[in-house]
Amino acid sequence: MSEAEEITAFADGLRKAFGTFKDAEKLIRQQYNREVSSGNVPAGIEEANLLERPTRRFLIDGILRGLDWNPDDPTRVIEEARSWSKIGARLYFDYLGLAPRTRAPVMLVEAKGYDATSARRPRGQVPDARYMAEIISAALNDLRSGTESQSIIAEWSDWLKDLQSYVASLGALGRSTLKRVVITAGRWLIIFEDPIEAFLRPNSADPDRVHCFTDLDEIISRHATIFKLLHRQRLVDTLPLTIPAAEALDLIPPGTISAIFRGVLVATTSSGGIRRPYPTRSIYPAMILTVAGRVFGIIDDPPEPLEEPLARERYAQFLIELTTRAAAFETDLLRLMGRSDLMPLPLANFPGFRHLFGSAEAAAEAFVPVEGSTAALRAATLIPRRVMVAATADTVATPEYLVATGTDWFYKRDHPFGRDCIFHDWPKAKNDGVADATPHVGRVATSYTMSGEDRDCAHERLRRMRGDRCHIISLETHLCCRVCILSSIRCWAKASPNTAAIAAAYTGAAAFLTEGFGQRIWLNRTISRASQKGQFRDRHFASPEVPVSTQLGRFPISPATFSFEGTEEQFQSPTPSGRYRFGQDGVSRRRRLTLG
Repeated sequence: MSEAEEITAFADGLRKAFGTFKDAEKLIRQQYNREVSSGNVPAGIEEANLLERPTRRFLIDGILRGLDWNPDDPTRVIEEARSWSKIGARLYFDYLGLAPRTRAPVMLVEAKGYDATSARRPRGQVPDARYMAEIISAALNDLRSGTESQSIIAEWSDWLKDLQSYVASLGALGRSTLKRVVITAGRWLIIFEDPIEAFLRPNSADPDRVHCFTDLDEIISRHATIFKLLHRQRLVDTLPLTIPAAEALDLIPPGTISAIFRGVLVATTSSGGIRRPYPTRSIYPAMILTVAGRVFGIIDDPPEPLEEPLARERYAQFLIELTTRAAAFETDLLRLMGRSDLMPLPLANFPGFRHLFGSAEAAAEAFVPVEGSTAALRAATLIPRRVMVAATADTVATPEYLVATGTDWFYKRDHPFGRDCIFHDWPKAKNDGVADATPHVGRVATSYTMSGEDRDCAHERLRRMRGDRCHIISLETHLCCRVCILSSIRCWAKASPNTAAIAAAYTGAAAFLTEGFGQRIWLNRTISRASQKGQFRDRHFASPEVPVSTQLGRFPISPATFSFEGTEEQFQSPTPSGRYRFGQDGVSRRRRLTLG
């Protein structure tokens, strides 16, 4: 629907809402008059506030729906939102319009009963729209200067004070995102185009930015102005993260695309019923575009999406089918957009999903936590990173994620790279004391691997050390790092020396260390038994910054993985205690080594 069509539909919705309210108003007044005549008026019901709730239900709710601020959708509008004034008084906002994803306040609406008086001077007549804006602006300037306003009736002076306290209560972040304040009784409507300027800055209320609609006829005749001031798509970015290809061709000007990346949309549902449930994963190829600071995932939406196989032997064929289908989608999309000149960039160039949607984290004030506090300790170890996996909706209701894959078409390899590892198997990990208390068996929505598979990780210590480093933790809690293609962006970069050494020893990937503390680590000693000739399952590591006696854990490595500085060292026979040593005379020596 074009904007012109939306404006026409808004006008039709206004007329319908006014008609519905008029019918309800007539019935309510008749009922009230009968109760007055019979002396049965319920306690607390007065004619002055008789229509306050019906006004909201039949009039204001309808106006907001026509502007795409649906009061029935709590992700868009909160009714009776709470806040606190500077003196600690509790405040209630009739309606608070929110930004998608961040839920930051965008529009505040104060509702009055249909019979509420419109703004005017004391003992004056209802003015026209321009004069009303001047009266309200003068009253706001008086309010901020601390003088009692003589330019507006007392009732409106109190309402403006309330609105000022509402805006001030939002805090710095809320004030930075608030775009509009509205006060209305349905039959008149006032829009403050710049609420911060109007309510908080001294002597700056501009009548040109206070838009007044004095009666129903003016609301109808100037409906296009109301639409352009308040429609949700004009105040917030309502475009979703993922867009079907057909819609993308209309929404995204091809010339604004600055870069493209490959990706996949991963949607998980449950199959098998309650007797034997198991997850089913639908995989949709995606082209991820960067457009004017935003990231969009353009999704291939065929009638029958590919499903990630549960059977290991079908995995290679699945990857072939996915690559074939995705390559055809990419070619067709770029051809239709007239941008066949674009080439997918590697993950190293992807800006990430975080901070690209006006997120609360990006807009929040930077307050440094108190030294020694938990937050300060946490901040010292926090790893700034780009987010490569983004939820497309409420993940409780819809476990659906968009995964950036750079120049690849899937985030998992067919096999783990590097040498063999015993820690895919829970019994072997348990035997070495690094497993969880119970084995990981059966696939679930958050893990498509299980113990014994060469893509599963049963090394619980390493899994816990991943923490915030793991990009795909919401999709794969037990995936081996050496299967995930996102390891190419150095998930373990900037880790502490000890953590990096452990991770490198387990993963065998030298790149994980290059931004940690350098490629060189110190070998303290080898311990325990040999799994086979020339292969040692266990070694202890210590970094240059820690004592050589510090023991950090046992990890599978091969002597061939490392090159030693100086003369070549030979592994000697075990000591009586069963420990293996290295050195020219069977004496343990501390040697610096480099990952090969």
